[in-house]
Amino acid sequence: MKGLLADLKHAARLYRGTPGASAIAIIVVAVAMAFVGAFLSLYVDLALRSHPGLSDSNRLVTIGQSDGKTFEGLPFSLIERMSGDVASLNNAVGVLTITLDEQDVSEPTSVELVTQEFMRGLRPQLHLGRGFEPTEHDNEGEPVAIVSYRYWQEELGGREEALGQTIEIELRPMIFTIGPDGPRESEDDTRDFRIVGVMDRPMTGVMGNDVSIWLPFERTGALIARVPNPANFIAQMAMSAAIGRRSESATTESVLTEMQDLYADNPAENGLRNGLRLDAMGGLVRDINVQRDSERQLQLFLVASLLLAFVAAANVSLFLLARAPRRHRELGIRMSVGAPMKRLARQLATESGVLIVAAALGGLLISVWLTTFIRGLAFLRRAEWQNVTLLDWRVLSFVGAFLLVLTVLVSLAPILGLKRLGIATSSREVVARATPAQRVAGTVQISIAGALAGAAIAFGWYLASLTFGHPGYETDNRYAVQYSLSSIDDFQEFRRLMESQATELPRRRAAIEAIPGVMAAAFGRPVPGMGSTGFMEIPDPNDPTRRMRVGAGQIDSRYVDLLGLELVSGSTPSDNDTDVALVNQAFAQAYWGREDVVGEFVTMGAGPNAGPGAQVVGVLEDVSFDHPSASVAPILFLSQMRSLGVTAVIEAALTPADLHQELVRVADTDDLELRIGEVRPLSELRSEVLAADRARGLLTISTATLVVVLAGLGFYGTQRYLVTAGRREYAIRASLGAGPRALGRLVFVRGLLLSVPGLVLGSLLAFIAVSWLRDDFVSREISPATVTVAVTAGLVVLLLLASLGPAQQARRTQPAPLLREE
Repeated sequence: MKGLLADLKHAARLYRGTPGASAIAIIVVAVAMAFVGAFLSLYVDLALRSHPGLSDSNRLVTIGQSDGKTFEGLPFSLIERMSGDVASLNNAVGVLTITLDEQDVSEPTSVELVTQEFMRGLRPQLHLGRGFEPTEHDNEGEPVAIVSYRYWQEELGGREEALGQTIEIELRPMIFTIGPDGPRESEDDTRDFRIVGVMDRPMTGVMGNDVSIWLPFERTGALIARVPNPANFIAQMAMSAAIGRRSESATTESVLTEMQDLYADNPAENGLRNGLRLDAMGGLVRDINVQRDSERQLQLFLVASLLLAFVAAANVSLFLLARAPRRHRELGIRMSVGAPMKRLARQLATESGVLIVAAALGGLLISVWLTTFIRGLAFLRRAEWQNVTLLDWRVLSFVGAFLLVLTVLVSLAPILGLKRLGIATSSREVVARATPAQRVAGTVQISIAGALAGAAIAFGWYLASLTFGHPGYETDNRYAVQYSLSSIDDFQEFRRLMESQATELPRRRAAIEAIPGVMAAAFGRPVPGMGSTGFMEIPDPNDPTRRMRVGAGQIDSRYVDLLGLELVSGSTPSDNDTDVALVNQAFAQAYWGREDVVGEFVTMGAGPNAGPGAQVVGVLEDVSFDHPSASVAPILFLSQMRSLGVTAVIEAALTPADLHQELVRVADTDDLELRIGEVRPLSELRSEVLAADRARGLLTISTATLVVVLAGLGFYGTQRYLVTAGRREYAIRASLGAGPRALGRLVFVRGLLLSVPGLVLGSLLAFIAVSWLRDDFVSREISPATVTVAVTAGLVVLLLLASLGPAQQARRTQPAPLLREE
């Protein structure tokens, strides 16, 4: 212990003697540890943390339907069958999240409707009372409820007597009921639900974060779905999510495989949607696509942060080794008076440990802020966080082990250099050569710099193409305005407004175009950047028994021209055209297998009474209305505007606020029966679509820039060390006639030879990194070969710049004073 304390004091004196260099070394490692701590705590919370309100939640798996972008739950009837059909599942539970209006409560109440296997399958933890009984899920069962701990405290006073008390819940119908005179709006129904249990405090929801009440789905669904055949309606009702509890021997992959074998071949019979496939993911997940994408991005940046930390460790190791020429005398004398090699190695390891611990403490403090900052970046905003913290045992264990590894790496080079510290050995050395530790550290830094530089160039290239490339539509002075029709008092009003849509559009458009500063207006959907593409199912022309899932658009006669969309063939429909449509190239290829389809008909109905459908009058060039790099889905654009909520696209030389004010004035004075929503510039919508790419790209570029700078500084330190340690050689060469240019050239040549392994490995890693990123994160138009050439050239320039200072030092060598000193 005394020896350790002596080493600590010596390390403190050493670092106080060089405060500037020591501070830089600590800051370098602190920044690296901040990134490691932040990304590690985010990843653990997102991917590894169990649900705090459910017992043994690590065996839960979320199951639904997905096409990679859209995620939907499963129908109730299929979830009911899964418990018996799927051998790898012990239970299957359906959860439907709704919002109800409760009596005497000002805010809407978030409610989860759960199926019969809820208590056995998810095992929620209760604070008071009991769970649902099987009979309470029956259509005629007693209406009962379980409330959250927060609701129990705030609304019920936290009294145990609340068990057995009833709460009034206003149930609104999900659809129009069918009466003698046709569809009509059902009246709301208030029911009393008896409280039978209180959830434990951590149980704040299965799919939600602030759920107040849980109700049996089967009983409540029958109350809400007031239709002639409620049982059939409930069977087909899609749940927000299906959650299964895996058997002990099953994995998420085996559950998904078994379900695909059972249900995927007959999607219609099992209530599955066309164009979607069964998908599953471990844990409780609201949207599998968002969760999977967030996890993969966190994995990417966690690896990048670890690489940054290794570069920082190698850099600091070289920094400590660069002190060796000044410490030869000190350590050599200690060896000559009997200090064993282990004792000196312990001293150097202690010095490294002090630096790493000081840097780690600062880095972990920075990571608290950095975690909050990263969570707010666009590409992670939709991720499902629970309680991100550095205090999780997995985070602390990994950070501790990683700090130990960094300490070993930082102290490795100085310790390996001990064998060269003998006084006699030092006196015999003329030529200074890089130690194996220096070569390894330099190669590691250059290789990692190459890999991350390749990723940064790929992201930068991709971001530039998205930002400056033409999106396929016009954005200058174009605004999207969401609107809805006036309130509907009854079904007759609903029908009148629907039937008047097509005839009222020209009048509404003329009123908008009469506003000073407005050049043109059009109605339609989808609008680029708003994600408003609907979907519809039409008969497959190759197999009428099957249905195709395609995008559903609606446009008027001005929509194409106002957005600057390109027609491949045909023309746009006029306002008076009926039963006509435009299709994009993707639709033409999917439906007919060709693009010259003007005059063809798209069948809309099904069965023997299906009409001719809509005639195609034009084919639009494929344009993504979502993300520019997203694959373009087949879209059918109908010409008749029969929707209660469509979007207006307006070209105007006005600010969004002024345009909104004028639209409200016109809607009020001209009796347009419109409710004007938010006015959004298309340029702003496009910027929001690209926000995730910008955040991801800038974070990658910033990390890579830091790594490249560190690699350059590390290489500069190595070169300077070699020139300082080899000053006798340069003095001898100068005395034999070597001029300053020859000495400088010698430093450059030795530097390039020293960097060859790192250049080769870094270029290879850059190629691999870009090839991997092209699969999911950047466009396939990014060339790995081009990026690799750029990385190699950039690294060569960086290493030459890092050698300038040492080369200049060698050029200034004066042989006479140095040889007299020796």
